[in-house]
Amino acid sequence: MFRAYIKDCLDINGNTKTLLNLTSGSVKEDRMTTANSTFECHEISSNVNIGDIFVLINNKGKTLYNGVISAIKGKQITTTQIYNVFSGSFIYSIVDYLKQENPSTYLEDEIKKVLENYSQGNLYNSTYIDTLIATKLSPISITNVNSLTTLLESDTNENGEEKWTNKDMVKWLYELYDSYGIVFDFTIPIQVGTSEVKIWKPNYSGLKITDGFECINSILPTTEQQKINKLVVYWNSEKDEHLAKEYRTTYVLTSNGIVEEPISIVGRMNQVNTKVVYSDDSIEDVISANLNDMLFNHKIEFNVDLNNKLFTFDDLKLDVPIEVYSKNEYYNTLITKKEFSFNDDVISNLKITGGKVRSSLTDKLNLGLIK
Repeated sequence: MFRAYIKDCLDINGNTKTLLNLTSGSVKEDRMTTANSTFECHEISSNVNIGDIFVLINNKGKTLYNGVISAIKGKQITTTQIYNVFSGSFIYSIVDYLKQENPSTYLEDEIKKVLENYSQGNLYNSTYIDTLIATKLSPISITNVNSLTTLLESDTNENGEEKWTNKDMVKWLYELYDSYGIVFDFTIPIQVGTSEVKIWKPNYSGLKITDGFECINSILPTTEQQKINKLVVYWNSEKDEHLAKEYRTTYVLTSNGIVEEPISIVGRMNQVNTKVVYSDDSIEDVISANLNDMLFNHKIEFNVDLNNKLFTFDDLKLDVPIEVYSKNEYYNTLITKKEFSFNDDVISNLKITGGKVRSSLTDKLNLGLIK
């Protein structure tokens, strides 16, 4: 039987509040956007509250999912993804302040400092400390695995003035995955212990998937053009012989790859979508962070029958690279979304999504891509 341990959101490192026995559930995890999961319970204890942490385990005690309770109706619990433990807003100018106070070499370290500042209940240039946010988040240990030397973009305009950009923290976490592949993996202890979130860019070994495997069915590719196909770079500050905000270069994504300041229009997309970046980082790092080298983005969906000897449930986890072969087409991607259902003690209907395309209007609204 599947069970759920409930941790009090104001005492995340303390003892479990209660243990719920589950009759069924539908779980969704997505690196790109918000996703809700639902669970049917035998009974729900009166001390279970919206905002509490939901830890799903199987009959062997293995954690399958962490979430935040968003609704309780009768014997049904709805959760959002665990990222929502950081729900709230922050002023992005904190990035520049932290750069000045204690410069970092790695992107992951910069992100950690922003999260730590937020978790302590601080808001940029405010003297008020929100003790509720601090009580909820400061007990969570934030660790990082440094790998990317590209740093966070500045929150200044072309004149070097602060823009005071207000950002939704959870949406920002999803944006960091879309831009850099950065994920936030949570470990929530069932009993007393230290909760942890690890900031890193996963580097798992890959898997090969083909529609010739009996356990794989309904492979469905969706393709769209990249959102950004032109990158214009300016210096962010005075550097060597260059002035602040002086033009550096332009790169364009074409059917022949990324080309610097192309003269010919051959291979270019008809629709030009430009991103302007102010950065003193190396051009290679700026390109890597802001311009995908593939002309088209894609989404690959397929279902997996777990009654097989090729793949286990754990093999097909988020962030695992997959090579997909379908109808003489080849796709090299990552698992970015995972959905599964269960009844009693059996997992069924495992659906995997690879790639970064999320074409529904709801997803785009959730990410703030449409105003």
